[in-house]
Amino acid sequence: MRYELFKIIDSAFVQSLLEGNLYMNPLSFFRALEEGAQKDGNKAQIDPMEGICGIISKNCLRQLGFHFSDSILDAAGDYVTLISENYGYNNLFCLYRLKIDEDNKIIQKPSGQLVDFNDKDKAPKVVVWFRDSEEFLRRLEAAIHTALEEQNLEYAIYGGVIYEDNWASADGPGTRSVFHKDAPYAYQEEWRLCILRREWEEKAVFFPVGNLKDLCEVIPLEKFLDRLDQMYPGYTLVEHVENHSQETYRMFGKINAVCRLMYAYMPQMPKQPTRSDKAEADWHYTRFLELSGRQQEIDSYLDQQLHCYKDLEHLELLAQYRLSQNHWVKATDAFAYMLENASEQIKKEPGRFFFPLHTILMQHQEVTDAARLMEIAVSRYQLPKELEKVMMSDCLMALGFYDQAERLFKGLQQKSADPILEYDLAVVTFYLLRFEEASKHLHSFMQYFSQSHTVAHHADDLNRRLECFKNHTPLEETSKRHPFIELGWTKQTEDILQKARISAKAMYLGIDALYQLEIAQKWNLVAEIPSIIVVPLTIVRLVDLYMDTGAPVFYQIIEHLESMKNLMIRSPDLRYYVEIDQKFPELPPHYKMERALKVQANA
Repeated sequence: MRYELFKIIDSAFVQSLLEGNLYMNPLSFFRALEEGAQKDGNKAQIDPMEGICGIISKNCLRQLGFHFSDSILDAAGDYVTLISENYGYNNLFCLYRLKIDEDNKIIQKPSGQLVDFNDKDKAPKVVVWFRDSEEFLRRLEAAIHTALEEQNLEYAIYGGVIYEDNWASADGPGTRSVFHKDAPYAYQEEWRLCILRREWEEKAVFFPVGNLKDLCEVIPLEKFLDRLDQMYPGYTLVEHVENHSQETYRMFGKINAVCRLMYAYMPQMPKQPTRSDKAEADWHYTRFLELSGRQQEIDSYLDQQLHCYKDLEHLELLAQYRLSQNHWVKATDAFAYMLENASEQIKKEPGRFFFPLHTILMQHQEVTDAARLMEIAVSRYQLPKELEKVMMSDCLMALGFYDQAERLFKGLQQKSADPILEYDLAVVTFYLLRFEEASKHLHSFMQYFSQSHTVAHHADDLNRRLECFKNHTPLEETSKRHPFIELGWTKQTEDILQKARISAKAMYLGIDALYQLEIAQKWNLVAEIPSIIVVPLTIVRLVDLYMDTGAPVFYQIIEHLESMKNLMIRSPDLRYYVEIDQKFPELPPHYKMERALKVQANA
């Protein structure tokens, strides 16, 4: 099987294409075009699934992180289509791909429906025939590499569109892409080039690939549709040529985790059944209960089956159902039951048990609960090492144990090129007061990542903080009120610092002591102490107070700490923090960390 490429185009735009300017509309344009086509009755153009990234059951929305009001959910059907607004930023260049079976000397005849395709204004159409498709792709790839080197593109991908039933190809978020269309549109036989520019602007662009006049021939549309046998003597035209090979794509640049929902370009692997026969039967029975209007019976039935079988399949059924009902705590109760009553089952597949529970705890409950779970998982079960690192780095990052998280992130970078690790390292090194290093990580992150609105907000906020301290440019004071306004220097504080100087031991300083040192200008008392230890969350709290108030006192504290040669920014062992959290849940996080470090030092 081989392919040749053709462009059905308004004759007014032929010259520009032959000069190598690929006109690429954003996908948002095609989405609007589809909506307009439906209104205008253009049957060739109607594709309500254009730009859809998935279809899921309404009952699974919350489980997958999509939250809507009850009134909206009541109005929705049983299934909900998911549209990623980020899809709209992709620019597309589309061609017709002619199938040619060289072994049997047959060609798939183009459909007469192509006459009406994109023909809203009845503009005269011609066809540009890419007589040397391989050379065109070579020039295209060279142009893509140039654009990537000049940092004009985030990525580029090209290949054929897959035409499948939408329910088969969109059973969850991220399972459809710009290379998926529904089966009734298979006659279009599209080949697409998809690019994402760094600016993330919904506008059409010209992508230059160099002069194409030597590769192309302009022919009448009628000849392409009705007299193709004259162009390919010796070949037989047939209505359909079967392609038995999987669709493949050429990818250039980087597709990043932050925008993972946008991309599903490789063929989906067939889903392997993971439930036992009994669990599968119980799943179908719950569907029967739901369709029969007996939904109130589902939870108790699945709970009973879990207690009966004590296996991971029934645990997943019950937990997934409870998550779909937004019952996060009850979902974790099912996991707790398994921990207490079926440890041998968990040992068979510890990753399958712990990772979903870890995800629930991280997203919907206290992060310290996930940290407690980590201790159980690591001490009692043989977790896959990579899963253990991911779970631990999640906990450490979320809790602000930045010095410990940094080591894990750097280890993960050895095996993964995921640029989100650059952002994580930018955050942790910033709060470890290594501003130049943080700036490099953030710059690297910005080089890899296109700027969606969410990503841009976080990156801009971090950059604003970095610029303030790296370039020594204080903010304008916006408020004179802050939690420490009444705190003053005390003799008790001075006596403690004097004893530390004499003992020549390491000294742990909390946020209160740091504030007192600044307002009293007593920094000389800590200059000769061998090691001054401050926890990362104290730095976070100081920076947050400064960004909120612009109060110079917090800026000066950070400046002093950053310049101190004897400063160590260190977090306690996680287990000490968890113990303090259990005893004093009402304390702010930085105080919990400070107390935990002191407890660890005295242990």
